Amino acid sequence: MAKPIVKWAGGKSRLVPQLLARVPPEVGTYVEPFAGGAALFFALQASVSLGTRRVNRFVLCDRNEELMATYRAVQREVEAVIAALGAYRYDRDLFYEVRARDTRGASDVERAARLLFLNRTCFNGLWRVNADGRFNVPFGRYKNPRFLQPDAPPAASAPTSRGASRGSSVGWVARVPSRCCPTPTPRRPGRSFAPSPASDCMHRGPSTPTPASGATPRSSS
Repeated sequence: MAKPIVKWAGGKSRLVPQLLARVPPEVGTYVEPFAGGAALFFALQASVSLGTRRVNRFVLCDRNEELMATYRAVQREVEAVIAALGAYRYDRDLFYEVRARDTRGASDVERAARLLFLNRTCFNGLWRVNADGRFNVPFGRYKNPRFLQPDAPPAASAPTSRGASRGSSVGWVARVPSRCCPTPTPRRPGRSFAPSPASDCMHRGPSTPTPASGATPRSSS
């Protein structure tokens, strides 16, 4: 079963059994306004692939544009993400060099590799930015951090095709919401939401919606 590919504050991995029990067996559109590590999303994808639940469409949102770029890259160009991660190593000087990089203009693959490297090698796996929106968590001390786990990104990328094979037309849309803490209204029948506290509410300034291209449900975040 695919599992979260990032360590994230407030992750719901330990609560997945209780949360799954509260999700109806058939859902038209499942929305995560604050995706984070998306533990429940990956668990739902697994149940869809097993045929125990039907979800027509998944929508992952988060105010963190680097995280959304990571999910898009893992969904569409997972082998390129793995190749890009191969250039990184656990090194203090490299960490600070990568941390200081400006990702404006970078591809989703480049942003994904950077985020996965920093997430696994920074202090406590935290994601925190300063007033200028720049990542500022210090270097973490680990014996053997596994930022390159070749099986993890493909496992995270694959569930959509497995879900479709079970008769569920599964589409995966990763996008940045237009405002923090969006409250979709009215709630339509068949739509389920997974609200979660968002530390990114402290960020300044609105984000512009950036729907992922290719959002139409498809076979083969």
